[in-house]
Amino acid sequence: MTTIATKPFFIGASTLTVAADDHTSAINSAQLDPTTPTAQFRDIGGGIVNIEGTPSWVLSLGIAQDWEDDTSTAHYMRINAGQTKAMKLTPVSGGRGVTVNVICRAPSVGGAAAAIAQSTLQLPVNGQPVWDPEA
Repeated sequence: MTTIATKPFFIGASTLTVAADDHTSAINSAQLDPTTPTAQFRDIGGGIVNIEGTPSWVLSLGIAQDWEDDTSTAHYMRINAGQTKAMKLTPVSGGRGVTVNVICRAPSVGGAAAAIAQSTLQLPVNGQPVWDPEA
């Protein structure tokens, strides 16, 4: 039996890029979540067969609302809402980068008094994530 080495990493510093643009400073969280469809077949003899399909993905981003700068992430997402853009999330250390094609969505506007205005975006991913090769 092979012993599998586990190398968990602390998701400290990371970068998030869209094409050649670095949006890192506007992002306070980024998480890629799969949803895998499942189906079950039960035959009349009591047998059960479970089948799993191909996962679909969502990229969840926490962003700062910056409505002053026309090149901000908030404006970028608003202007490109409904368009597919390639985004790359790369841990600075302890992990491989992953690229996904997301559908941009406009962020919320406003928030609580005496607080930094932030938005959480749930961006659907077209296709499957593409992982950087192992270093």
